[in-house]
Amino acid sequence: MVGPVSLVLGESRSATLGKLRAEFQVDSMTSGSVDSWLVRDRGGTLRAGVDFSNGRLTYISRTWDAPAPQDKQAVLRAVVRALSQLSDSSHWNCDVSSARGSEPDSETEVVSITCGTHSVMIAAGSVGTSAASGIEESWKCANHDEGLR
Repeated sequence: MVGPVSLVLGESRSATLGKLRAEFQVDSMTSGSVDSWLVRDRGGTLRAGVDFSNGRLTYISRTWDAPAPQDKQAVLRAVVRALSQLSDSSHWNCDVSSARGSEPDSETEVVSITCGTHSVMIAAGSVGTSAASGIEESWKCANHDEGLR
């Protein structure tokens, strides 16, 4: 789901983009053989990204609304909701990875949990004096990466 729009991996490009355009602003990021689109709400806030291969939906990535930084309960609730999406019984093997990055003006910590073709990434950090954090959930067809080469 992207907002009120239900998407299914493997559905046609025209059906997917038609449904998304009815609710959102959809912008092409297509370059060469990579058929990628960004989905924004009418206010311009990024809500999702989708990729197509051979005219079929192969990748969906959606962002979760980030609560105010001082609202710890809301932050934890968003993390729990994101991770609970991985509890589907079809996902038996999961990989967890983490990374930390530091630049002169920024610092980031990221943890990714991937269960089959479903992933959740949680990032926290800062750029200058501003907090930079978020939760992203994604799904991809098993052959998604091969179709984009």
